[in-house]
Amino acid sequence: MVFGVLPIAIFTLGVFATTVGIVLVAGFLPVSAMPEGWWTPSRSFLVTGNGILIVLLVGGLLLFAIQELDWATAVIAGGLALLAGPPGFQQLPAALRNRPVGLVAFMGIGLVVLMVTVATTI
Repeated sequence: MVFGVLPIAIFTLGVFATTVGIVLVAGFLPVSAMPEGWWTPSRSFLVTGNGILIVLLVGGLLLFAIQELDWATAVIAGGLALLAGPPGFQQLPAALRNRPVGLVAFMGIGLVVLMVTVATTI
């Protein structure tokens, strides 16, 4: 366990990004609520891919927290990031919140966070 600022920052930003991703993907569900003709195979792939990425991020962040952080630090930092996620999502421009571009952007950010957390725990 390392008591430094960098592992705490990585974990906090990872939880924040994951929370924003969860809110983003939830905005595209349920499928029946979307306008007729909006749902295409590429958009279906984006939503499904982001859902899988969120599951991988949660697992990677848990592994990172177990190996790199003290339990109390992980709970406090993760809780604050979890609470800040939905208001942070609201600050995004509407083009990122309500369009597939936001899903692509989250996929890129999520993959970077996943690579950093996995690379530091291995």
